[in-house]
Amino acid sequence: MASACNYRWIFLVMLFLVVSNKPQRSFAQSETYSINVEGKEINCKKCPPGHRVAKDCGLDSDTDCTSCEDGTYMDFPTDLRKCLTCRKPCGLHEKETAPCIPTVNRECMCKDNAYQLDEECVPHRQCPLGQGVYKAGTNMSNVLCRRCIRGYFSDVISSTATCKRHTNCIGNHLSIREFGNGTADNVCGPKPVKSLLQPGQEHSTDSTDRNSNASGCLQECAHSSVCVNTQTMSIIAVVLALLLTLCVTGWSMYIRKRKKLKKHVADLTQVDKHWKFMNRETGTKRNALHVVAGMIGKDWTKLLGELGYTKDWRTIRDENKHVYDQALEGLRMWTQWEEKSSLVLLKQAAKSIDRNDIYEALDSLTDETTKMADKEKKDPTTVLPCIRERKLSFGVTSKIGHQHLKKPLLQSNPIAGEINEDR
Repeated sequence: MASACNYRWIFLVMLFLVVSNKPQRSFAQSETYSINVEGKEINCKKCPPGHRVAKDCGLDSDTDCTSCEDGTYMDFPTDLRKCLTCRKPCGLHEKETAPCIPTVNRECMCKDNAYQLDEECVPHRQCPLGQGVYKAGTNMSNVLCRRCIRGYFSDVISSTATCKRHTNCIGNHLSIREFGNGTADNVCGPKPVKSLLQPGQEHSTDSTDRNSNASGCLQECAHSSVCVNTQTMSIIAVVLALLLTLCVTGWSMYIRKRKKLKKHVADLTQVDKHWKFMNRETGTKRNALHVVAGMIGKDWTKLLGELGYTKDWRTIRDENKHVYDQALEGLRMWTQWEEKSSLVLLKQAAKSIDRNDIYEALDSLTDETTKMADKEKKDPTTVLPCIRERKLSFGVTSKIGHQHLKKPLLQSNPIAGEINEDR
């Protein structure tokens, strides 16, 4: 047992010596470098941080080190003869966090009003009028803007300002002179004082009448908890009449707008029905306006300009957020504006603005009537089953033609022969 314990202690001591010697061995290796002098390999001591090797060591001399020049640095023990070049000075939208010194490289970071994009600092986005900061920018992300909702406004172009609430004029016992919008605040003013008396009566009323009215009001107040005179009742009646007028006007405007919207939707649905064509390759029906809207992108204004329709572009952009909806709405309005709108005009316009991809997509669409006509050209035996009416070139109805009205068209040649015989 005693010998086993001794062996265990010897093993632990040896393990401790091995572990404690490892860092010293690696440190010694990191602090020196080997060179060959006169056929002998010797170890030279590396230069400390902030220095470089001016001359290697010899058999009887140490390494000659010198300090790094301006604009260079060395942040680790080295055997190099040149120091590393510091980073270039910080840019316009950057600030220096560590200067270039012999032992440290220059470090830069984006300023508070900029963020890093592709290893460069770019200024934050500035929200335009009517929009405020939805998410503030950081050194690594840009500012996110959002349009001010109803009741808020933004009258500055800024990368930090948010939307502000409209001033509550009524809450401050004032009247609204001008209503605010997305880019302007409410304009408040003092409440107008309107007299219910006529101009002539104001000057004719003497102080005795006012005193008598006041005494009468005081007597009424003495018998009841609320004193309501004729002037107060008149104000209440005027306010109620104004509210009723506003309600009736608003409801009528809402009904008219709803009817107009329903008519607009019905017109657009009717337009879509007229613009459904058959695809030659797949045999399925596709809407030509939807095909163009899905492919045109931001060139929809060029296409409408080529078609001669340049109205309401700003309204289309304001009412439709996505480019696809803008293009589709513009094409639908063109079909209503242009009486002779057709697939041929749409193809020609696409080709004129060098959008051959749209031209080829439209060229693969064909109307059902056109498809039937093409089929009749390829197969001349496919004709109408009967003739409903035949007229001569000079406009007089032929008796022989009426006798054979219900005969197939394929038998027209024999009839023509009989007519020639009768003549």
